[in-house]
Order: sequence, then structure tokens, then C-alpha cells
Amino acid sequence: MGVEHHSSKRMRREIAEVLTGAPTWITEDLVVNTLETWQPHYRERLTASGAIEILLSVGNFFDVLEQTDDEAVPGSCESVES
Repeated sequence: MGVEHHSSKRMRREIAEVLTGAPTWITEDLVVNTLETWQPHYRERLTASGAIEILLSVGNFFDVLEQTDDEAVPGSCESVES
């Protein structure tokens, strides 16, 4: 399941279908890249829908990190000196 699989016409159609309604930052190339990156770590065939779920989860994770960073109080963590 290499590059050829994820760039096939069938896969491109599947990606185009699931991109409808997805955030604009999720592009066809990003979905293909996600599939190529994560497929070696899964036994089952990842779908375009699965790739979008991965991307949304990562996007949500970074949103949480950003919110946590915004809420942090400067100087609230003290260094421990040895």
C-alpha cells in the first residue's frame, strides 16, 4: 500500500467525497500524506475518512495546547535548582 495505492483514481474520488464539509486546512494532499504516513502502523486499510479523523484529532490536540499556553501565567513555574 504505497504511494500508488493512495494516489489511485478511486482513492482520489474517496478523498474528494470526504473533504466535503471538512475544514479548509485539510487538503487532498494532506489526506494522501496522512494515509502514506500512518498506513504502515495499521493492519487494516486506512480510508480517507480515517485520515480525516486522524487530522481532526491532531488539530484538536493543537487547539488544546494553544489554549493551555494562552492560559498559562508567566513565571508561574519555578525552576528547581540543584
